[in-house]
Amino acid sequence: REAVHRTAALRKQQRAARGTPRPRSLLAAQSALQQSRRTVHTLSQLAMGVNGLTTYVREHAAACGRRTVTVQDAPAGTEKKTLAVDASGLVYYLYRTAQLDWRHGGQYWHFEQYAATFLRRLARAFRPVLFFDGLRPEHKTAVSLDRLRRKQAQAHGVASALCSTTDWPPSVFQRSHGHSFDMVLPMFAHDTLHELARRMPLVEVVQCPFEADPYMAAYCRGNTECAGVLAEDSDFHIYLCTYIPFSSISLSKDDVLSWDEYDSDALAQCLRIPPIALPVLAAVAGNEHTAEVRESVHLLFRRPAPCSIEASAALVRSHWPAPEPT
Repeated sequence: REAVHRTAALRKQQRAARGTPRPRSLLAAQSALQQSRRTVHTLSQLAMGVNGLTTYVREHAAACGRRTVTVQDAPAGTEKKTLAVDASGLVYYLYRTAQLDWRHGGQYWHFEQYAATFLRRLARAFRPVLFFDGLRPEHKTAVSLDRLRRKQAQAHGVASALCSTTDWPPSVFQRSHGHSFDMVLPMFAHDTLHELARRMPLVEVVQCPFEADPYMAAYCRGNTECAGVLAEDSDFHIYLCTYIPFSSISLSKDDVLSWDEYDSDALAQCLRIPPIALPVLAAVAGNEHTAEVRESVHLLFRRPAPCSIEASAALVRSHWPAPEPT
């Protein structure tokens, strides 16, 4: 950044020495172009739950390429494909599906047994690769602190509710859609899963230096032997990889495992934009990290910031070069 500022200052001095200042229109155009490049790059890197994308995909599931897959065990003696798994999302998924009584210390032994059973089931068809988050990027500190405050308030609310009910799960935890309930994740849940995965020879552990999402996407896109990404984050709809939401997993009493898979190319086709433009779509639609800069979208496209996925896609289409005729 300092080098950029020094270079800009040197060029300014050179222009002043020549006595030929640049026209204001050219300066404004170059400034807008540089701002657009920085914004698109930054927002693509900040992707963290694209606004409205999960709802859009759910409402247009068939058009967005959803396919329900019954997971088959790999034939004996064959090389299994890998499966990138978001460890943080897996912890929440396992605690919710196991319906452990987390009111009394976390029930870590029961959680470990349940997690081991699930990972062994996955390992019959794939080689699970668990990606654990590292440090939180500095530019996400404010949002991370806000989330922690909300979790703290939620914990206080849960504690108060538990004093007035004996039902399990308490009705106060039921969400508006009626099939899940809020929970306070036990303190050492991630550590328990991490230690378990390290002890399991069928599971590979990847400790990421920062957030795991981009590492998982890069691993999946750069590895033809990777079957997809198992996570719960709409970012993966735009990462150009096969995305498998935790919420779509179904495991029957007969041990039949199935889930939904989504393809980024089908989503791009549904929105009538090139797949390569999906990160730009995410940048325009925004997320919780970009709320304070979304109004700068009008500087890029000379229009107000769109408020829906369809409007964001239309904005991208209107400025994306038309494909050359073949």
